[in-house]
Amino acid sequence: MVPQVVLQSSASTISSRNLTPATITTIRQGDTATFEVMLRRRGASSRQLAKPSYSLKSTQGDIAFLDMRHDDDWILDGMATDPARLRNRLAMDLWAEIAPPLWYIHDEPNARSSYEGKIVEVGGNLTNGIYCLSERVDRKLLRLRKYDDIDTIAHGVLFKTSEWKYTTFLSAEGSQPADTAIRWGGWELDYPQPAALRPQAWQAFKRFYHITAESDSSLFADSIAAYVDIPSFIHYTLLVMFTGAIDNSGKNCYWAFYDITACNLRAVVVPWDFDLSFGRKYMGITVPANIQPMQRNRLHQRLLAFYPHYRDSLAQCYAELRQTTFTTHHLDSMVNNYIQLYRRTGLDSIEMQSWGNDTRLHLLFDTEPDYIHQWVADRLRWLDKLFLRTE
Repeated sequence: MVPQVVLQSSASTISSRNLTPATITTIRQGDTATFEVMLRRRGASSRQLAKPSYSLKSTQGDIAFLDMRHDDDWILDGMATDPARLRNRLAMDLWAEIAPPLWYIHDEPNARSSYEGKIVEVGGNLTNGIYCLSERVDRKLLRLRKYDDIDTIAHGVLFKTSEWKYTTFLSAEGSQPADTAIRWGGWELDYPQPAALRPQAWQAFKRFYHITAESDSSLFADSIAAYVDIPSFIHYTLLVMFTGAIDNSGKNCYWAFYDITACNLRAVVVPWDFDLSFGRKYMGITVPANIQPMQRNRLHQRLLAFYPHYRDSLAQCYAELRQTTFTTHHLDSMVNNYIQLYRRTGLDSIEMQSWGNDTRLHLLFDTEPDYIHQWVADRLRWLDKLFLRTE
């Protein structure tokens, strides 16, 4: 059985802007836990579909759902843009397998860049069907250093890219973010939030952005390894390329700075929201297996052109993953685990009854495993030619 979640609110509609009081109850093997939360509807393109997703904010401080970590921010993801309701979780499971240790792991042994999520059956008066109850990418997950509120000093900093802009693809632009801004050029300052700390966070960002996007080739080659954690970027690039995630080559990722006051300023890239992947894009439209999403990412292109050994390191890492994680057998097993779970518990039927009439996106539980299998097989043949020089 999958855990059940009952989401209840006295409000008739849930806004994407304002928080609304609600209760969330989890039920698993007879154990029940109820929490008071504030919620809002989340998502951008997915809000055009009938099935909602929600951001949850605990009013009781940090809470833990279903053996996941304690936090006060959670996501209830309806996976509405995916006709099989599994792609984002599939990609994040892959990232949990391939992500390199964070460079500061010796100082923060519990830090990780992969977030957990659990498939649940949701009921209540707001929505129902297949959902993924998941952690957020935040300071606590990454174990970034907390800011000093006594001396007003920022330490850990976290940015999110949320729009298709030249700036999120790390292509130069003349303007500069205002010192007290929350957003600039598709970038959003996620942590720290207090206005007094924002100038320090944006100053660190400007240094990072200057080296990655604006510097000449000589300065870029000499300095980039001091500002970007190359191993994490290599693995992130391969995840995007393997999954064909067209919405994640610049948008839909986080950049984390462990401590901007320290000598080591390397930023770590963290994946997020891979719904449009494995051969599908918006509204379930198919994507060819030879798509090249990272062509848009200027940091990737500059590393290929100017940073010694990046191309070879990328190919070597791909070759290693090709022996373990990046195989059709492994992907088939992961996909079938989710599909069989839905069939065994009747969740696929519940989902079809609840959301199968949404003509903008047809659910494809029966045929999607075969489609993903063939797409991945074709994708790997194309990637093998690119990285392994096979014919």
